[in-house]
This record gives sequence, C-alpha cells and structure tokens, in this order.
Amino acid sequence: MNPLMPLAVLWEMHVQVPEIFDRHQAYRMARQYCRAVGKPLLRVGIRRGFLEPPNGDATLDIDPIIRRIAGGVQGDERAMPMFADKQFGAAFNEQTLEHLHSAEDVRLAVGECVRVADYAYLLVPSPAGIIAHLHPTHYLAIRIVQGGLAVRRVFHADQPAVFVPVPHARRALDSLVIGYSGGVTG
Repeated sequence: MNPLMPLAVLWEMHVQVPEIFDRHQAYRMARQYCRAVGKPLLRVGIRRGFLEPPNGDATLDIDPIIRRIAGGVQGDERAMPMFADKQFGAAFNEQTLEHLHSAEDVRLAVGECVRVADYAYLLVPSPAGIIAHLHPTHYLAIRIVQGGLAVRRVFHADQPAVFVPVPHARRALDSLVIGYSGGVTG
C-alpha cells in the first residue's frame, strides 16, 4: 500500500465531513421554505448514497433508474419543459453541475433551476477534495465566487475559468442560493 494513502483518506474526510453537513443544512433550508409557501421541492440529481439528503417531492435525473423512485422524472437539467415557471418552492441541485460538459451547459442548468423554483440551492464539490478531481464523470471544476460560478474543465488549470454570472445569488454555507422572491431563507 502506498504510504500516502492514509494521509489522502484523512484529507478527504477533512473535506467531506463539513461538506456533508452543509448539504443537509441547505436541504433543510430548502425543505423549510417549501413547507412555508406550500410548494413542492425539486431535487436535481438522484440520491445516490446514504450520506446524501433525501430525494425531493419531485426528483429529476438523466439516469433511467429515476423512474423507479416516487416522484422521479427522467430529464436533463439544462431543459425542464415538463415543469412550469415557479412550480417549486426550491430546486435543490446537489453536485450535478460538475458532470456537465461546458460553462454554457452550467448556465442553462442554473437558468432552468431559477425558472422552475422560487429559490435554487446549488451545491458543488469542494475544490479541495481529491475525489472531486479524480471522479471519472466530473468534467468541470466549479467554484462558487462572488456573483456566480467560476467554471473550467478538469485538468485544464492552465486555462482561465469562465465566469457564469448568477444574478440575485447569495452564498449560504457552501452552496449558492438564488432567489427572486425577496431574499434568502435561513
């Protein structure tokens, strides 16, 4: 075994534990808002593990397995014509944006979350995490920055990040919360 492996595992735990806490806290904020306004919660990206927050009242994913889940809708986060404008109290987008292929794809996905919900909670993996950089389907490295998202291709650190502006966004925990109905909850 590589002598650096235990250090890598400890580092990843150092990154992941607060990230897991923040995900659940953001989910609770989203769920609380939805209950207060009497609207459903949309989760973008199926729950894949026991450490992740639950699925929403509706859960959108591109994977056909979503059809087996109550409230599951198969579709692409970049275009959600099956949902009406402001149909949901919140769209909880947990770590799906990094699986897209370009900054334009991210812009489209964020735009759809904002269109279908009062608030959009966007969560991306910490750039400090090892897994975030080595996951085979993470095509983008995304950082939450003032006023939006900095997006670049994984393993292209020599290229500048593309800024995707996100109007009306505020940082909450390690997520970006977008709301057009009078501020951020929580």
